[in-house]
Amino acid sequence: MSKQEIRQEIRKQRDRYQFIHRDSVRIWDILEQSSLYKKARTIFTYCSFGSEVETFFTLEPMMRHGKKVCLPRLKDKPYMEFHVLEHLKRLERNRYGVYEPPMWEATCVPAADSLMLVPGVAFDLQGNRIGFGGGFYDCYLQRHPQTRTMGICFDFQLLEDTIPVEETDQKLQYILTTRGIYNVEEGVWL
Repeated sequence: MSKQEIRQEIRKQRDRYQFIHRDSVRIWDILEQSSLYKKARTIFTYCSFGSEVETFFTLEPMMRHGKKVCLPRLKDKPYMEFHVLEHLKRLERNRYGVYEPPMWEATCVPAADSLMLVPGVAFDLQGNRIGFGGGFYDCYLQRHPQTRTMGICFDFQLLEDTIPVEETDQKLQYILTTRGIYNVEEGVWL
């Protein structure tokens, strides 16, 4: 199947999925208990939209845990930058309806003690990802190759077969599902 066919099929499955909140809470519990999360001083995450793994409810707990939380703000396609989340009430919807921080909040870039949670439509065990087709994350990760990345998805979004890739696609280091955290390089579940 092509990327577009996989994207359409998985989005249909995700839109019909009845356990989004339950599984999102389970995924958050796994992340919160992981050493990757505990060691990270800065978390680069996103505000979930539609049938994605829910993340909005995790933002406040992350800040209470002493994490600096950074959220993406879209610029001209395919560029985005991350801004420090200061207050949940200041978030505003972008042209796609996704919440993002205001442009005047401080920007941030990943450091050695950062962890980036990456959304997507489909993932495979080789760390490949199919996003929404805009190239925002691939472009960002090309500019910041040292970033520790973790794809976040429901179990059915993690495919056994290798998904089609293009030269500009950026591999992820970890995949987080309700099954746990998969270390791509070592080929093991943590």
